[in-house]
Amino acid sequence: MVDYKIILGVVSVALAFVGYGIYFWQIFSGKIKPHAFTWFVWSLTAAIIFFGSLVKGAGAGAWATGAISLTCFVVFVLALFKGDRNFLFSDWFFLARP
Repeated sequence: MVDYKIILGVVSVALAFVGYGIYFWQIFSGKIKPHAFTWFVWSLTAAIIFFGSLVKGAGAGAWATGAISLTCFVVFVLALFKGDRNFLFSDWFFLARP
């Protein structure tokens, strides 16, 4: 019998990919221009949370965070080519701030 946590993990990953699929479509259609620096920070933050969760034994509960980290990183890469690449001093300042 399949554990309900695995089913919920798979469903949450599928929903994350569907949600970001719409966003990817808008990037490629030119309707939006994501800011690369913002998506870099979000992908880094989500990756830290994902790997921290795995270390603490989160299992299938962390899959959605991993999927979000992956999709944020893909949006970051797309933003380098199709988005806003204007990195301000304040972007770097607030990233480096403790």
